[in-house]
Amino acid sequence: MYLEISGRQTGKTMRLVAEVNRFLGENPDHVACIIVGTGGMIRDFHRRFPADINDFRGNNPCPRIHVRTSYKELVNSFRNPRGGRVVAEENIRWFWDEFDYHSLREVPVLETGYYCGTAKFNRSIEDWERWSDDVLLRLLVENNFMYTSHHGMKHLLQNGTSPSEFKSHYSPEEFAREMLSGFDAK
Repeated sequence: MYLEISGRQTGKTMRLVAEVNRFLGENPDHVACIIVGTGGMIRDFHRRFPADINDFRGNNPCPRIHVRTSYKELVNSFRNPRGGRVVAEENIRWFWDEFDYHSLREVPVLETGYYCGTAKFNRSIEDWERWSDDVLLRLLVENNFMYTSHHGMKHLLQNGTSPSEFKSHYSPEEFAREMLSGFDAK
């Protein structure tokens, strides 16, 4: 499992796209399924991949990339295709962008899953009491408390933005979550 919890604008989506391309290049008989947070993100993801492996226009009989907002919708489409093909589970790799914004039922823990996102909110000790009911905490526990993080301050400093100026627009909790990946800093 790959689990990334990083601040905003740190390249999470670019890394996900790179991993999808690497995965498909090394596994020509596999498909990549990407679950995104909103319908508006579907078009953005499809623009990042070549049309010959994409299902965006619906005219590709054997697309290798599927992008939806619902995990269950994609699973069901592979089990009950209408005129399409059945895709074996072992030939699918699942990717989640902004996984913490999905319901618990939409984010299963998969050994080969790729999960990246910014924490939806800061967790407290009380949240840890119910970790199995929380998407982010459950993935963290199931991944042996290991995750990758990319620091949001890099983006600010590279663009010449003063961290103090930027921080003045956020509460301490928001700044820790959005820029420092401090999801448990409550």
